[in-house]
Amino acid sequence: MAIIDSEISTKLSTGEKIKIHRQNRNMSQTELSRLMKKTPVWLSKIERDQREIKVNDLVMLCNILKIDINQLLEVQTKTNSYKTILQNVVSSLPNEVAVYKMSEVERILRSNDLIEPTLYAYWDPNVLSSNNILGLFIEDDSNSPYINIGDRVYVNKNWHEGILLNNIANEEKIIKNFRDDTFWLIEKLPESTKRFSMLICKNCGGRQENFKQPSFDDEYSCLCSDGFSIVKSNFKDDKLSFSNNKFLLEVKKIRIVGRLVQIVKEI
Repeated sequence: MAIIDSEISTKLSTGEKIKIHRQNRNMSQTELSRLMKKTPVWLSKIERDQREIKVNDLVMLCNILKIDINQLLEVQTKTNSYKTILQNVVSSLPNEVAVYKMSEVERILRSNDLIEPTLYAYWDPNVLSSNNILGLFIEDDSNSPYINIGDRVYVNKNWHEGILLNNIANEEKIIKNFRDDTFWLIEKLPESTKRFSMLICKNCGGRQENFKQPSFDDEYSCLCSDGFSIVKSNFKDDKLSFSNNKFLLEVKKIRIVGRLVQIVKEI
């Protein structure tokens, strides 16, 4: 069994430890990826923590390398304290993220339905640490050429942490926080009219929000939607817009759901 010094291993990511275990068994990336029925590119991305590793792939990899999964994930069990065991498990395990079909976004955000994920994926906590991550499986080419069929994207719904979203006077400052050429999950909004400082939906007469999800407890909040898309931000001349190969929309025409923090291309 391959051994990694315990003092060093705690500083390594899951991908780096996989690489060391592979090298300790004198296996090339080509050989290991062939046994995994994957491509060398897939394994290279895993070892560099550039993509998720699925649960069944993690188990197969440990079997091939003849290592215990607890050893790979640094789960320590030689202790008399059950609390310490649980702390070690929680801090060592990669984050498990459910990945849903893109077409299920509205049900996920607007209902309490139990929705079956397309897959579960593990991410090293040093790479993807937020608990507020939404994984999506792309089903069509409406986001091409940037996002394609089969890609997986991971969305941080808590992108606005620390920003006063309910402060109308703060809107200009919020807009300037958007960087050019970053990717976002957005919800397209119906036509609206401006009344005082608010945008009022022409369909329901409710108040539209551009930077946060509508409140179900607020009878004046607009819940209307014209669909969800993944777009690229464009910030030029102090004006913010969003685009993909289907449309170009001003910020007042959309509602921000979250920022893409990882994009995994289909190989």
